[in-house]
Amino acid sequence: MPSEGKSWLPGQNFDVVTVSIDPKEGPELASKKKQAYLRSLGELGSNPMLGKGWHFLTGEENQIKKLASEVGFGYTWDEKEKQYAHSAGLFVLTPEGQLSRILYGISYKPRDLRLAVVEAAQGKIGTVVDRFLLFCYRYDPNSRSYSVYLFNVMRVAAAVTVLVMFLAFGVVWLKQRRADAEGQAG
Repeated sequence: MPSEGKSWLPGQNFDVVTVSIDPKEGPELASKKKQAYLRSLGELGSNPMLGKGWHFLTGEENQIKKLASEVGFGYTWDEKEKQYAHSAGLFVLTPEGQLSRILYGISYKPRDLRLAVVEAAQGKIGTVVDRFLLFCYRYDPNSRSYSVYLFNVMRVAAAVTVLVMFLAFGVVWLKQRRADAEGQAG
């Protein structure tokens, strides 16, 4: 997620937590998975901040069920396939641990992910441009992405229009005053 020439990385601007829903998986496997994912990212994966900011967690069945229930993540064991069946999603939490946004699917538009993180951080990270975009975009659960929020766009357009009108009237007024002053002097 580029930001004015820089990339946001877990451990710098936010943390990523990957949680296994399989209670048979333990910390050793989680560590191996983390290393495999970091290796797959090549040079980016060698950044120590990324390793510090990306956590792979496992737990007991009751802990996993409680966490899944808290964030609204449904899953079930498929006896025929011998694996868990579940939807895919990314859960964005506030720094206080409150669920802020769920992005469904396995791939996400960079803009949607960035706005979700800025929104969850309540404007404490990101640029002025990010905050302006968040003002002009709202999350649409039907399309499952951020889309233009026309009401706020119209508010910005109205404010710009009023500002341009005041500037234009100011210029005309100043020209008129100068013309009047020159007329009285001559």
